[in-house]
Amino acid sequence: MVSDTDDPVGRVIGSYRIDALIGAGGMGEVYKALDTKLDRPVALKLLSTDTARDPDRLRRFHAEARAASSLNHPHILVIHDFGDLDGRPFIVSEFVEGETLRDRLSRGPLAPADTLHVATQLTAALGAAHVRGIVHRDIKPENVMLRPDGYVKVLDFGLVKLMPSHAVSDADVTRTEPGRMLGTPRYMSPEQARGLETDPRSDVWSTGVLIYEMLAGRPPFVGPSTADVVAAILHTDPTPLDVHAPQVPEALARIVATALAKDPSRRYASAVEFHDALEGAGSRLEIRSAHSTPVDRRQADRVRIIALPLRILTPHPDSDFLAFSLPDAITASLAGIESVIVRSSVTAARFANTLEIERVAAEAAVDFVLSGTLLRAGDRVRVTAQLVDANRGAVIWSRSSDASLADVFALQDDLAMTIVESLSVPLTGRDRAQLQRDVPASTRGYEYYLRANELSREPKHWRLALDMYLQAIEEDRRFAPAWARLARVYRLLAKYQHGDSANLARAEEALQRALDLNPDLPFAHHLYAQIDIDRGRADEAMVRLIARASDRGVSADIFAALVHTCRVCGLMDASLAANARARGIDRDADTGVIHTLWLLHRYDDIVGYTGEAVAYVVPAALAELGRTDDAKRLIATLESRTGNRVPHLAAAVLAFIEGRHEDGVRALLAQMEAAAVPDPELLFYVGRHLAHVGEFDRAMPLIQQAVDGGYGSYPILAQDRWLDGLRPRSEFRGALAAAKVRWERAAAAFVRAGGPQLLGVSPG
Repeated sequence: MVSDTDDPVGRVIGSYRIDALIGAGGMGEVYKALDTKLDRPVALKLLSTDTARDPDRLRRFHAEARAASSLNHPHILVIHDFGDLDGRPFIVSEFVEGETLRDRLSRGPLAPADTLHVATQLTAALGAAHVRGIVHRDIKPENVMLRPDGYVKVLDFGLVKLMPSHAVSDADVTRTEPGRMLGTPRYMSPEQARGLETDPRSDVWSTGVLIYEMLAGRPPFVGPSTADVVAAILHTDPTPLDVHAPQVPEALARIVATALAKDPSRRYASAVEFHDALEGAGSRLEIRSAHSTPVDRRQADRVRIIALPLRILTPHPDSDFLAFSLPDAITASLAGIESVIVRSSVTAARFANTLEIERVAAEAAVDFVLSGTLLRAGDRVRVTAQLVDANRGAVIWSRSSDASLADVFALQDDLAMTIVESLSVPLTGRDRAQLQRDVPASTRGYEYYLRANELSREPKHWRLALDMYLQAIEEDRRFAPAWARLARVYRLLAKYQHGDSANLARAEEALQRALDLNPDLPFAHHLYAQIDIDRGRADEAMVRLIARASDRGVSADIFAALVHTCRVCGLMDASLAANARARGIDRDADTGVIHTLWLLHRYDDIVGYTGEAVAYVVPAALAELGRTDDAKRLIATLESRTGNRVPHLAAAVLAFIEGRHEDGVRALLAQMEAAAVPDPELLFYVGRHLAHVGEFDRAMPLIQQAVDGGYGSYPILAQDRWLDGLRPRSEFRGALAAAKVRWERAAAAFVRAGGPQLLGVSPG
């Protein structure tokens, strides 16, 4: 092995002539070299001898080469080649002229415009990595290069965490040993500092530290020793930015504060979402960088708004339903406008009991907040509402309106139009048509519709909600949202509550009626995709959704539906990318990505997830991680919930934990019996779990039915270790071959439809 003291300058390695040393670090040296074949300068990173002898560091070096070379993004350093110089591995990358961000910071803080210029490019690069399942884990000024032309390049993926779904082998997956810190202390997230597992939110934290330092001229966490810095990261809030940098806009300061939340669940979910927030702030403050590369350029100039649940001043059983249903209706009305991004009612419900508008704006990443109160007085209701510009902390308007329950649609319509007019939101012809399309013809029917929406939030009330929707339609047969919501309840009853199998046909019929009345109803397209999957048409749904998202890419519902369809088609990277896009629009969008993570064995990413899928997947993931006591406690809380959609699956997990094998098998099969129409993915889920516990004879028919019914996730069937016991069987090989045909057909359709351009990933 060539020694570190042997000067390689002047050596020629293949087509690379090493010309000069330009940097050195703990893992080795970086040289400027010339690619004599293409006559271009390159950077050659040569591993130190100590690192080359360390199997763990050597593995990380190779992981960096593979991970970085798999990313194709203008703000990520391009890897050209890698090889070996007499026992010392090296990586060849593009040569970047310029200076590191550390060099720039040595001259003082950056102006807000220059900070956004760097930060939007940095988060765009990290967003591309996160979509590919790659976490950098060592974001710091030394790893950010600033070119003279204003371009930013992210360097050094040496501590990359390559998620299991993207690894070629187990050796490629970087696992954090308990209690071991990886990264640079000053920029570590709290979970990194504790030696815990990391995910994209750790990169969000580190980037937040960088942005703070760029604006303030000093890092947010300091101390005389590494231990003091780590203690500050874990226990101390940073000094507010305006103390060091009073010129920083309040909206930008709130974004940084969100990125630096010590609880990962309160940060942006990934750099994609972080990027969108920065782009939005830049757009609103007119200091957006001309060199930024957004994840979705069309989102940058759109108004972001949230309509919070109304606070009930005097409870009344005849009107309390309006507290959630009226803002929900306003949300649905605004969701069809191309120049508006409206956060979902699920997101809004998180802030039902808060009066802190600044907190709402920061955590929901919005520019405007609609809030108000509800008061019942005799046979009328009074709604007092105000719209607040969160960037300026100013009330744009405040108004009180009285209405009878019969006039509630007029009240909702008036509030929605006042929002649009007061914000000077540009309306296309299609926007205007959308606003005018879903106008109810019957005030009584609209009241039934709003009451049904409130009831449908709880599974135990689905049948009552069904009756209400039918009454709403009886009153007004041309109101598309009522048909779409009716279809949803029909489908849920068919799948989860021993429903009549004819309910799925009724759902499809009602949904088609909704789309005939309003072809642009996002919720209806999401539901239509779910019914297509039930019917074995996931690839057709995927193509339709890609076309719609490419045309009007502002709906979290559309991207959430793509998470599901791409997963069933076996396009797992696309499923994860669609989730990132949905969460970029609405950070609390219920995308069902937990199921994608479950099939990819990403158990650490599943723990802590909330939503309907928690009833099975989270306790099962806890069990797989060996945290059986936590799994039992979670299942106990689920058992107390009336209307749990998948109670038998949760019972099966508990039975297997406790060693009651036959009880577990019976519970799995009971979940199949509970669904009048078991969809292909449910068939696969139950069959997969039966195979996992050794019930191969019971598992194989279900796997076969799943594939015959349209399940085309060939990569999972081919690689999932839970299915290893089935692989010797000829029936399984036949099912695998059939799934491969479906998968190849779906992958080709994904490319033809423009999926790689929309989601930034290939179908493979």
